[in-house]
Amino acid sequence: MKHYLVKYRTAYAAIAEDTRKAGVFCIGAGWVGILVGKDKMTGYTGLAILLSGLFLSAIGIYLEHKLSTAVTGEDL
Repeated sequence: MKHYLVKYRTAYAAIAEDTRKAGVFCIGAGWVGILVGKDKMTGYTGLAILLSGLFLSAIGIYLEHKLSTAVTGEDL
């Protein structure tokens, strides 16, 4: 796995960054759904989108960490 991370590091870096960006967008949309009362999104839907955004952000941060440790030669 480490070999593939180093070989395709630009692709993994792009995937990690886009995953984090999608997570931040979902976190913002979830907050709007929770806080705005006259929105068409219910509070539970906003909460689900917020939690999905937190999950996506965590995946993106994990991928970035895994990529950085593979490139620098540290143990995964």
